[in-house]
Amino acid sequence: MKITCFCEHSQEIEFPEHYDLQDNPETEDRILEGSFQSVTCENCGKLLKPELPARITDSHRNIDIAYYPELERESYLQGKLAPPAANRLVFGFSELREKFLILRDNYDDRVIELIKLFMLQKTEHDPDKITVLYHETSTKGLVFHIHGIKKDEVGVTSITREMYDRVQTDLLSNNAFEDPELKDLIQGPYVSVRAFTIQEEE
Repeated sequence: MKITCFCEHSQEIEFPEHYDLQDNPETEDRILEGSFQSVTCENCGKLLKPELPARITDSHRNIDIAYYPELERESYLQGKLAPPAANRLVFGFSELREKFLILRDNYDDRVIELIKLFMLQKTEHDPDKITVLYHETSTKGLVFHIHGIKKDEVGVTSITREMYDRVQTDLLSNNAFEDPELKDLIQGPYVSVRAFTIQEEE
């Protein structure tokens, strides 16, 4: 496809539609370091990050992710986008990277999304304008970055591993599935608190 930089220079780019992590393990590294599907403008040298649909798989680890541009999220939630039957669906690079951070640290993404839901329910700010993303694990526990509270600033919060374990126990005991709204959130393929909050508005 052809992309146009902010300097108005256009160039042809080509990326695979399918990434098999067994054949190309470096793809996962590129996702984690932020260089996935990146290209440098031939004219001004600016780094461009087009979001092109792709399937990312690894049968040994049961990874099957359908990746779509962030702008397609609303179309999907409105039933206008029919993605492939992947295990997980993500919109935008931030969600893709977060999934691989969760995989790297051996967490359950359903538990992470439930925890983010609890955070958003307790916030004093408009939850529809806030994005919470898992970032890492430190001595304090699981660290989350919060975007949208203040312009150009990132908030940081954390929860203990004990809290994560409690939520996971409730999930595995099927307590969470008794709530039809939570059931929609954690069954997938779009396991994301963003789907829950948008649906709640409707």
